[in-house]
Parts: sequence; C-alpha cells; structure tokens
Amino acid sequence: MRTLVYLLASAAFLLNPSCERSSASYLFGMAEVRSALAGTWTVDNVTFRIEAGGEQHASEGWIRSAAACDQRTLIASANACYDETLVPLRLLANGREIGTGSFRIVGEMFTVGSLDLDLDGKRLDARITASGDVKDNGTLLHVKS
Repeated sequence: MRTLVYLLASAAFLLNPSCERSSASYLFGMAEVRSALAGTWTVDNVTFRIEAGGEQHASEGWIRSAAACDQRTLIASANACYDETLVPLRLLANGREIGTGSFRIVGEMFTVGSLDLDLDGKRLDARITASGDVKDNGTLLHVKS
C-alpha cells in the first residue's frame, strides 16, 4: 500500500500541468541570429568574425529530458518555465579558428542575447541586440556588415 501511495504521489508531481514543457512559438530563427552577429569584431587589436552553428531551442521546466545537463538552484525556485535558444559559435580570423563561444537568447522573441566568447583563453561577454549593437562591454567592437 505504501508503495502505491508513493507511486501516485510521484506521478502527480511529474504530471502536474503547471510543470509541463511549453509549446514555444519562437518568433526568430537562425537568419536573425546570423544577421545580428554578422560583420567583424575586434578586441585587443584582434579582428575576427563569428560563425554561428546550429541553434538549440529548449523549454526548461521541472522535467528534464534524458539528454539534458543537470541544473540546480540553491534558493526556492518558482514553478515557472523559460524558453531558451543556445547557438554555439566559432571565432575565425584569416580562415582559422581562434576561439569559441555561445549566444543565448531567453524567450520566444529576440530583442537581446548574451554573447559569451573564449578568444584564445580570454573570456569575453556582452549583450547583443537583434540589430547587432553591443551593450555592456567597452572592449568589444562590432562593425556590422
């Protein structure tokens, strides 16, 4: 009997409608991301361009997919989900890869994203608008194409 109670309680928690994955309707795609990142970038006299890889959309909730990485919070979290797009990046100069990074957009609409770069061991981050403008970073210069 105790096993049945635990089983039903677990099923009720996992199948709770407030924990369902969202059916996100993204209002942007890879074309908009590539457009925002197009052009040349310069930091510390190093000029490069950013090549975007494949996008990965995820609607995060209480139930993780089998292939998802672990995520935890040390404070009480709200029973909410968020929609996220993660785009892996390669940094190229003179035809060779000089670094990697990622571009993260939270939400179904792209107004601003978080750029996180590793340029030959140097970590850089900035917020980039959908029009390609750099926010919150005084060392990263973007010349749009």
